[in-house]
Amino acid sequence: MFQRLEKLFRISSYLHEIYECNRKFSRRILQPSFSEKITKHSKQERFEPTGNRFKSAEIYDEISNNSECYKLKIESFDTPRSFHKFIKDSKFLSKVMIDMTLDKDNKLIILEGTRLINDAIKNQIRIKYLFFTSKSDLEQIYGLDSLIKNEKTANDDGTKLIKVLYKDLKIYSSLITPPGFLAIAELPDQSEIVAKYQHDGFPLILICDTLRDPGNLGTILRTSVAAGIRKVILTKGCVDAWNPKVLKSAAGAHFRLQIEMKVDWNEIHSKLPERFDVYLADSKTNLDHHTNDIKSSIYHHKKFFDDTREKRAKILIIGNEAFGLSGQSYEFASKYNGERLRIPLYCDQESLNSAMASSIIIYEIRKQFDENDQNP
Repeated sequence: MFQRLEKLFRISSYLHEIYECNRKFSRRILQPSFSEKITKHSKQERFEPTGNRFKSAEIYDEISNNSECYKLKIESFDTPRSFHKFIKDSKFLSKVMIDMTLDKDNKLIILEGTRLINDAIKNQIRIKYLFFTSKSDLEQIYGLDSLIKNEKTANDDGTKLIKVLYKDLKIYSSLITPPGFLAIAELPDQSEIVAKYQHDGFPLILICDTLRDPGNLGTILRTSVAAGIRKVILTKGCVDAWNPKVLKSAAGAHFRLQIEMKVDWNEIHSKLPERFDVYLADSKTNLDHHTNDIKSSIYHHKKFFDDTREKRAKILIIGNEAFGLSGQSYEFASKYNGERLRIPLYCDQESLNSAMASSIIIYEIRKQFDENDQNP
């Protein structure tokens, strides 16, 4: 019995030695070298362009093989291709997203969807990275060639096009069905937005008081731009205006609107014109200790522009979805002799959400402004 066990042990040891030898040999001889791996993934037919669509484009193709990630850089489809090794055991999309999450002051925003990305490009927003899953998706991007070519400077290589797997893109997408590309852009300069879009004289400024729902804020921004408002102020406690969900629901309004974020109530006055009238969007019918100095009126009985044709700035304050206006907003309105605006509701309906209520009031003010201009 002992001799039989000893024989089995010798056989198993011998087989183990053969296995180790073959494994070392396969690592050293059978697996391709780094240059062979790159050659394997750099066949001409794989990156064959359609016409001149992708001429002068930079494309970074992430290749993951045997726990190593390489970056393939193509300077031009008409010139020889050059290669260099990328970050080992890492994906560039993941790295960018993690860096954005950790660094809250990075001044970068995430853009998803064809319309939003094209809108950003048309408004000359600096696109830093454009992640895509297939070359056919890029055909939907507006002015791709000029985007890459025109933004190259001495200290900047322009927009980087980075090919990733769809399953990786889906991880970081806020959409249920991602469109196949995602852009990382730089936060636009607010002064450039003010200079780019001429004000038509509509004197309404919107103040959002601790709005926390991304969908509501995005809708309010979209409505504001459509009505001709050029400035929106967000108090402290509001959702981030550059949140991906806000960007999506605003449908490009961010690129045509001056947005002041995280403004304390003590600083609100410095953000406003010298002379203005204050209005609170408030559905309450009873007055409490916060509002005993504030007049109450119904919006369609209120004349925002009187017969003197004096175009004082109008300040409209919209409150939180759940809790309404804050005490600070009531104090601000009381200090500047403000008025409450109430939308008539029927069938025992208690209130409207902030986006819907603000839209009704904004367009009532806009209608009266236009009528006042047409009948001087």
